[in-house]
Amino acid sequence: MTMTVTTDDGMAIEYQIYGRGPLTLLFLHGWGNAASAWDDFITRRLNLSGLRCIAASYRGHGGSSGCGSGYTHERFARDMFAVVDAVGAKRFVMVGFSMAAKFGRYMAYQEPRRVLGQVLIAPPGPEKFNMPREAFLPWLAAAPYPERFRPILVSFTKMPIREDLLDLYCRNVSLASRAGLEGTIDMFYESIENEVKNTVVPTLIIAGEGDPLFHREYIKKNVLPITPGARVVFLPCGHEIPFEMPNETGSLVEAFLAGLHCGTIVPPAE
Repeated sequence: MTMTVTTDDGMAIEYQIYGRGPLTLLFLHGWGNAASAWDDFITRRLNLSGLRCIAASYRGHGGSSGCGSGYTHERFARDMFAVVDAVGAKRFVMVGFSMAAKFGRYMAYQEPRRVLGQVLIAPPGPEKFNMPREAFLPWLAAAPYPERFRPILVSFTKMPIREDLLDLYCRNVSLASRAGLEGTIDMFYESIENEVKNTVVPTLIIAGEGDPLFHREYIKKNVLPITPGARVVFLPCGHEIPFEMPNETGSLVEAFLAGLHCGTIVPPAE
């Protein structure tokens, strides 16, 4: 079911709902993508019994309103809290992929008692990104053209991805607004180290051994030291982990949720 919620600054944010269980998961997509990117993973790789999964498209992405402003961590968090508020979720688990594994951490900083746990997939650290901005220019130039963006996407993989999922990813990127693509790149260069360094929330990190961006050494140096109590699993794949190894990723997410449910992973007290 696809719905929208209007934010306090008048933007319509698209979100999709899967399942009706008492435990809410909020799924946040990677650069240029949209809520629909999670459809196959949620419906085929997770047991939805007891779960309500919400996948949202950011402003300027998917079916959400296009906007030339609002690309900050604070605004991003407010947009996503508008989504979980719309479905009546007082507490939830955040699942963030790639850039969203950084952006989504700001939610626990803003309202730590609402975030039961967080799953950070192929995560950048909370620091200012150290890759030259010029490296993103080929991405931006290719984004409107799925056939040109596909080889850029594939260059970040080590395992094959289904053709229909590649097509969907590239099509979503081609439909994202230029402001949304550039605005989220700007967010990469905004440090949130001071905000999240003392935020304690149960955390699972899933990283790719062959990720050219956020590999084992990077995770150990930039993510783990500033993520108190996090557990990390390295999978034999590249950056596009939920699409390269969806079954393994789904199993890890479910094991993390089971730990929360059984109390072996303890969320912050109310």
